[in-house]
Amino acid sequence: TDTVIAVSDDRSYNFLTKAGFSLVLSPTLHFRGVPQTVSDHKACQTMLFCMLHQLSEMGYDVILHDADLIWMRDPRDLILSHAQWRQVDITGALAPRMDAHGPMNSGFIYFRSNRKTRSYLRSMVAMTPVMYWLNTDQVIYNSLLRHWRFRQLLFHILPQEIIMNLFDKNGKAFGATTVTENSYVLHAVSSRFSKASRLRMAGHWFVDNECLQDANQISNKKCSLFIDFCAVPNRTNYVGWNPKT
Repeated sequence: TDTVIAVSDDRSYNFLTKAGFSLVLSPTLHFRGVPQTVSDHKACQTMLFCMLHQLSEMGYDVILHDADLIWMRDPRDLILSHAQWRQVDITGALAPRMDAHGPMNSGFIYFRSNRKTRSYLRSMVAMTPVMYWLNTDQVIYNSLLRHWRFRQLLFHILPQEIIMNLFDKNGKAFGATTVTENSYVLHAVSSRFSKASRLRMAGHWFVDNECLQDANQISNKKCSLFIDFCAVPNRTNYVGWNPKT
């Protein structure tokens, strides 16, 4: 299969094309007009919105998921058969919330390419400026799903047993004990500062002890997120490290 890499800057594009990657999308194709002063998360989500729209317009079905997920089993056959059987346009994970962030978790979503989803994704691109002051993409996904103009767009929430959310609860990875043989994906939702610890408590943290061997190349802020899970020399020199018993 071919690998398509979408980059956010010309430096990355030039580096990857020189390295021999044949399918690298230029930043101008999907990143045009994004202010250089916005945060990394907002800029990346803007790029993702545009990429989703472009891939759907090209006729591709798309699975979009965050980086804080672990595939215990390949969920693609299950999702495809489920979507075809129910004639569902969008399939996603559960966000157990009653506010604007629910009911779908934007960390795992499958989009079928058809006229309805292409219209939906075009609207998402148009809503991109709203994300700069909301600081979240999940509200945009769900607000459009609930909008009356998309009443004919069929979406389905997968059972949480299939896409298992790992929450923080009393310092433990809530949900880890309920992972079953029917679970396909683990998702460390919410607070980014404890994602690694939750995956570790669930037995699915696979970064080895040499992950930060060259720790001088990593900022204090980033290092503090992983300090408890990697053997970093002179760890007391890093801001944010708190020795634990």
